Amino acid sequence: MMRKPLFGLIAIAAICTGLASCTKESINEELSGNSYSIRIPVQNTATKAVTEGTGKAVSTFRTTDNVYVYNESTKVLDNGVLHPSDDAHEASFVGTLNESYNAGNVLRVLYNTGSNGVVDYSSQDGSLEDVIDAGEGEVTIASVSGSVITTNSATIDNLQSIFKFTFRYGGAEIGGIRFVRIFSGDNKLQAQYNANSDTATYGPVTVSRDSNPENNCIYAGLRFDANPSDVIVFQVVDENGKVYSGSKTAPATGFAIGKFYNTTVDVNLYTFTVASGKKVCFSPGDLGLEIINSESVYSFTEPFTNWAQGNTTNYNNASAAKAVSKRTWFDFYFESGLANNTLYGITGWRIPNRAGSTTASYEWNYLVNSRTMNAGVALYYKVTIPGYQYCLLLPPDEAQSSDIGDDLTSGTVTDYVKYLGKGFVLLFNTNRATYSKKWSWGSNTSSYVQQGFYWTVYNNSNRYYFTWPSSGPKVDWMSNRMRNHIRYVHDVE
Repeated sequence: MMRKPLFGLIAIAAICTGLASCTKESINEELSGNSYSIRIPVQNTATKAVTEGTGKAVSTFRTTDNVYVYNESTKVLDNGVLHPSDDAHEASFVGTLNESYNAGNVLRVLYNTGSNGVVDYSSQDGSLEDVIDAGEGEVTIASVSGSVITTNSATIDNLQSIFKFTFRYGGAEIGGIRFVRIFSGDNKLQAQYNANSDTATYGPVTVSRDSNPENNCIYAGLRFDANPSDVIVFQVVDENGKVYSGSKTAPATGFAIGKFYNTTVDVNLYTFTVASGKKVCFSPGDLGLEIINSESVYSFTEPFTNWAQGNTTNYNNASAAKAVSKRTWFDFYFESGLANNTLYGITGWRIPNRAGSTTASYEWNYLVNSRTMNAGVALYYKVTIPGYQYCLLLPPDEAQSSDIGDDLTSGTVTDYVKYLGKGFVLLFNTNRATYSKKWSWGSNTSSYVQQGFYWTVYNNSNRYYFTWPSSGPKVDWMSNRMRNHIRYVHDVE
């Protein structure tokens, strides 16, 4: 199962950078206590309809959209929720507010944000119907008469732009896209935006789904800081488990808010030869598990995600493991079923294993010791990334000497995102836990925090793992139970 976006909708008939229509529902608000009834007239004139082909969309509201109010004068976010009165280009936001108000108060109107005023762009499903399209505007209270607030009209401005992405490999469109992760090389992409405080949390945005999109297109609402000539990096996975990477440079003036961008991105397929002679693709992130409404939701996490790291809760079977509801470590003693998995509707993800009778036949060992690389390209690079020492960057078979920067050879990489765009695989120092009557993680002074610990598979054993001590990366074995990360590969058919 994938994470679903919480809000957002734009016109269904065609594309627009404005707001959307949906099935009309009546809004009935009841007053209680000192609550105020409010009706804010809204003219959606600041939004901009755009043309695609012969179709033109006019932005409209929907009665099921949520609207929140922040009082700029008192610095209070009201816990009441408003809704558009009609499915129309022009409507009123109606509902009940519960705080104190006076004539002259300036209200910030928050359309399609969360109840806390935050817009979360980090997880989207790529569809036109569910694209994130939050907005904001301001009104002034004209009067407060009894329990009724009257305001002037509001104009809602978009808080993001809408992007339509088409990905190509070898000149042909890639169909069946199930996963896209988007990075800003200059760290200007906002994963979340707080419309109350005008503050942002920066990081990648993930678009994922369990079925194929229509017309090979992926839609996303994205918000960037000013980012002239920023290099945007993409990791793309199709329905066959093939993993592509590439990049595209932002306009010289950067991406503007409130626009619609229809863009094509050229990417490359990057592969890794393993001991069997097969080629594999690596998943674009370590495995993560969240328990949502009693359901196990697996995902490919962002770089450096360490959910529940340090957790020492004990459990005696796989079902009890759900006591830890969000984690990126796995106890193979009970969770050996994860050796193979289906994610984003794609079957065939597997943990690297052993192809023969020797330790050299471990797929991990072969990757870091025996692959044939192009001249000037090492089998792996042990590097420090700001905030994270002892990381590994594994270049794909296709890497060229021109891909290798001085930062890789010096061991200090400040901009690792550019290497993700060239198909490199990032593994980080995950640490691990072992069990001997109780769970214990490597201490901050131990060598274990200087290594990664990723599961590997040999027959039915649950003790083999890949790590990189000071002597170099290798597959090793532990007599005790362990909690390690999982990084999947997928055979290239």
